[in-house]
Amino acid sequence: MNKSRLLIAILVLAGLLVAVVMTTRSHKSETTLAKPKTTLPVIKKEEVTSLEITRPKQPPIVLQKQADKWRLTAPVAAEAGKTEVESAIDKLAQLEITGVAATKKENHKRLELDDEHAIRVKAKAGDKQLVDLHVGAAKSGGTMVRLEGDDTVLAAKGSFRYVFDQDVKDFRNRDVTDFDAKELTGIAVSSAKGSFKFVREGEAWVQAKGDKPIPKFDPTKVERLADALSSLRAVDFGTPAEGDNETGLASPLGKAVLTKKDGSTLELVVGKQHKDGSEHFARASTSDVVYRITNFSAERIMADAKAFEKPDPKAEPEGATGMPPMAGGGPGGMPEGLPPELMKQLQEMQAKGHGPH
Repeated sequence: MNKSRLLIAILVLAGLLVAVVMTTRSHKSETTLAKPKTTLPVIKKEEVTSLEITRPKQPPIVLQKQADKWRLTAPVAAEAGKTEVESAIDKLAQLEITGVAATKKENHKRLELDDEHAIRVKAKAGDKQLVDLHVGAAKSGGTMVRLEGDDTVLAAKGSFRYVFDQDVKDFRNRDVTDFDAKELTGIAVSSAKGSFKFVREGEAWVQAKGDKPIPKFDPTKVERLADALSSLRAVDFGTPAEGDNETGLASPLGKAVLTKKDGSTLELVVGKQHKDGSEHFARASTSDVVYRITNFSAERIMADAKAFEKPDPKAEPEGATGMPPMAGGGPGGMPEGLPPELMKQLQEMQAKGHGPH
């Protein structure tokens, strides 16, 4: 190789090295977050008395604290779910800014912080505005946010858009019943499949006197029923437009009467199946709220005698001994003891191909 060729090779190599260095620096400049100059207001969760959440193309969800309870005041008036509201407020109080992601308005759409994509969250203490925040996309382990009136996009630690990106029903109190099952001393269920009464004697459930004996009666089945009916949760709610003809609650298909130690009773009634086929309308005597509960929960109230019998070991598939009873009818089935709303979510995930198979 002559000197001219060697010189050319050295120049080409030097050029490549410069290009690599410039590309690396350029990449770093695009992905490294600048230190934030804009900061978010410090929020103390106990100060928050109202929360307004507006999702794109949806009416605002307004939550108000009244005494020590939270209520929805818009777009419907209803009792709010304490856990769901506190989760949203906790997230606002715990926001940790890790850097600046952008400073110009033209970046808002890309980061889902424009009016078309952002979720707007307002928190107040009385009449005082604590924060007016836009919540955008999840990027690189963080969530993009910006304050109203400020073009600067901040990166907040963690993925939390989902906390605010929920339907109205998700912020409502979905507890149809919520008490300790050990408070129950009696359960009576009735439907077209039969009527059955049970009483607790000591720690065990037995059939009430005068009831037709159930062959191979299994008290643990009644114990599971007691657990389910004392912590029954809805998956959705009826609407004002759905009257007695739609809900069927004026002439219920099934009824459960729960008797507590103090002698008080609580009645649960099951109406027609919702038009989507996966739920039944239901109501508790403690409220005028019309709920929608899973078919699985409804069928527990509309049970037949076999639902309270010991399973036949011969009928169990080979190798299934010791496995929990399966129910739900979804792909692969679900353990009977799962909360109904969790079972429904798992079944939906399976149907979409996201759950276990």
